[in-house]
Amino acid sequence: MRMSLALSVSLFSLHALSADIEKFKSDIVQLTTPRCTSDQAAVERREVQMAFLRGSPMDAMNAPQAGEDFLNLTRSVLESKNYQVHTMSAHHTSWRRICDAFKARAQAHVILVGHSYGSSGALKVANCLHESGVKTDLLITVSSFDLLAGVNVSRIPEHVKSHYNFFVRDPLIPGYREHTAINPERTSVKNVEARIDRGGWSHLAAAGELLPLLSLISSAQMTGQAPSVNIQSNVSTETVQNNLRTYWHCEPERTVAPVLPVTPASEEPVAPDQPETNS
Repeated sequence: MRMSLALSVSLFSLHALSADIEKFKSDIVQLTTPRCTSDQAAVERREVQMAFLRGSPMDAMNAPQAGEDFLNLTRSVLESKNYQVHTMSAHHTSWRRICDAFKARAQAHVILVGHSYGSSGALKVANCLHESGVKTDLLITVSSFDLLAGVNVSRIPEHVKSHYNFFVRDPLIPGYREHTAINPERTSVKNVEARIDRGGWSHLAAAGELLPLLSLISSAQMTGQAPSVNIQSNVSTETVQNNLRTYWHCEPERTVAPVLPVTPASEEPVAPDQPETNS
């Protein structure tokens, strides 16, 4: 009974989230409109491919909706900024199909998001792309799980440029370990504890509850404004849902008046010294 109620709350919160997609889109578009220092090199390629990988059959009760909402929201934001966006949502066992599709567009940016066992699938996609010389710009894992998956998702390889690991302290599923970079000089890793405030089974609810923040991170990464994402060691999903701007820190560039050369004041010409004469 308790499990059934928790699942019902999770499903209800995802349904409510779907209705707020337009609101979140407006917020993210406004926040990521360049007005701060941005990485221009990051925005030279305006083609992005994103995949959301879900986990076990149990996750299928809500993760597909969370994945579709994430992809639709982020695609809508990036398309409004003139990006060409390709998306895929699949079970973690379909990682090779995603890799094959993404390899065909090797010049495009790559964003991979995995929930539960989907995290191991997302890492497998990144490793597969690396074999073809394609790097992953952003890997996001939510309540990651890799038991018997054949990869260690807690060790992030250097062909992943940036990684966010959101974990929940769920007593039923041990998905709350921190991740580290194999080469910290090449890979940025951020571990964040997520507190699920609106009830439900934390492991199942995490992907949907964090969805707007995942979209903000992805949009910022593609628009060259990743430094403006302001996430500490933990987040509140209530804040994510109601005040997304909390996680955005942007210092607009100051307009500095040009320094004009100082024109010296005109001076009376000085007559050259006259040679002395003997009288």
